[in-house]
Amino acid sequence: MVFLYQIGLFFYALGIRVASLFSPKAKEWIDGRKNWERNLLSFSETNGKDPWVWFHCASLGEFEQARPLIEKIRLKKKGYRILITFFSPSGFRVRKDYGQADCVCYLPLDTPRNAKNFLDIFRPEVAFFIRYEFWFFFLRELKKRGIKHYLVSASFTTHSTFFKPIVGNWYSKMLHSFSAIFVMDMDSKTLLENEKGVSRVEYSGDTRADRVLKIAEAPQDLQRIKNFKGDNKLLILGSAWKEDLGLIKNISFEGLRVLIAPHEIAESSLGPLLALIEKPFVRYSESNDSFSSKDEIQVLVLDTMGMLASAYSYADIAYVGGGFGKGIHNLLEPAAHGIPVLFGPKHQKFPEASGLLRVKGGVEVKEEKQFSRIIGNWLKDEKSRISVGNAAKSFVESAAGATDIIFDRVFSKT
Repeated sequence: MVFLYQIGLFFYALGIRVASLFSPKAKEWIDGRKNWERNLLSFSETNGKDPWVWFHCASLGEFEQARPLIEKIRLKKKGYRILITFFSPSGFRVRKDYGQADCVCYLPLDTPRNAKNFLDIFRPEVAFFIRYEFWFFFLRELKKRGIKHYLVSASFTTHSTFFKPIVGNWYSKMLHSFSAIFVMDMDSKTLLENEKGVSRVEYSGDTRADRVLKIAEAPQDLQRIKNFKGDNKLLILGSAWKEDLGLIKNISFEGLRVLIAPHEIAESSLGPLLALIEKPFVRYSESNDSFSSKDEIQVLVLDTMGMLASAYSYADIAYVGGGFGKGIHNLLEPAAHGIPVLFGPKHQKFPEASGLLRVKGGVEVKEEKQFSRIIGNWLKDEKSRISVGNAAKSFVESAAGATDIIFDRVFSKT
């Protein structure tokens, strides 16, 4: 299986090189790793001798899960430097200048040589892999060197790769590499212990709960969104894909405004999405603060980064996108603001979705007529809408505290 894994990575890298000829994102992936060894060695040699704590995130969503722990370590453990690696360009692009890190870079491709040389450069004292990141040769090298390494905010279901025939058995060996695995839900803990015999599993909750509650307590003042909403109710479609936009075709806009925050704001992705909006709209970047009740604009497109989490503070209802594609995005962000949350049917791999459904703080949506009916009912029945929103916030609050649990467990003896 190791040989097949290496072959798979070879063809993956080859595919990205071919794609880089016409895909800007693939080109970023390639260019970001050029001369990585020489560049990082030079950086490491000229930036102090304090030990490194390494965080690896696939992309931006995983970074947000790591962020509360990063900031806790930065506050409490002054003698450490913070290294953050990304696999995806979208995460690196947004957080390459993150002020709480001493170094932000791409993770080299997972090969025996790259793993050895990367760890030779940084020699981290502790390493954290966030949620779904499993790289065989890096994990093997960390274990070989006796470096403590942890999987954080992980979740597992019977649909996970680890429970599939043949390949699942090989992937499962990586689970035993970690010094401890911190899971978001008790079902994951039970699965790993009973089905895979992994003993070092601890329930911590989701570090994102700590992050989103902190934002909800002191959101940005977004006057333009406040003016756009006016005296209307505000529905936010967060992290929306093209597949999500069909849901709003038949809703009544009487007393309602809609803010759409696209998952991708690059022009190549944004253009096709904007073409699907059938109501009068304006892009946030092209608007100003002078919205009034007389404006015909019914849809505001949030084509900027870093504002969505605070924008939810103005919302009355939220729909989180991705549930008609690869999977839903961050449900906890809107839930932390005490508003009801809707999402598409592809949520089985996300324990926060099942949790919201269980406490009646969230609703699964399968088609546009159902969506329109739910929105209409909540606009008429404020008591019901508020009740669902309160259940959503209570669910997030119940998941808080993961950052302290993980920090105390990892650094209690250092």
